[in-house]
Amino acid sequence: MSDMVFPLYHVTFGYDAGDGTEVETTSPMRPWLYPTEPGPMAVVVRALTVWPTLKWRREPERDRRLVYVEIIRKPDVPWALGWFTHQTFRVGRSDDELRSSFERWVRRWEQYQEDLRHAPTDTPCLMGAEDRWRWQPFCPCETCKRNDVAMIAH
Repeated sequence: MSDMVFPLYHVTFGYDAGDGTEVETTSPMRPWLYPTEPGPMAVVVRALTVWPTLKWRREPERDRRLVYVEIIRKPDVPWALGWFTHQTFRVGRSDDELRSSFERWVRRWEQYQEDLRHAPTDTPCLMGAEDRWRWQPFCPCETCKRNDVAMIAH
């Protein structure tokens, strides 16, 4: 069975740390998954909208000047990795269908990582998703519902 895939972007902010030192950080919402292709300008606008809202960015003693935003279009994916979470879009799928999709995705990554076990790689880990006992029910919050997002914590 083929799983639905979605556009994925990786956003990195480069900023002046306040002392002339340039620092790089990835977006706290990394990666950015979209239900349909948003186009490059929509991602740029989102990045420039997010920058002033970052918690550490609002601390007066840590006023940091944005130097650059790097946006990389990644291959389409069925699930996007977060901090001990994964997310996708529901698109009319039931919790059982989504859980099956996530299981298939985890199995593919486990095999891929096993194949690369002895090769140097920058492949991200599964953040505990390989431990099925960690899987929580899909997030029931209003934000996820409003955005048609299915997020599973592990």
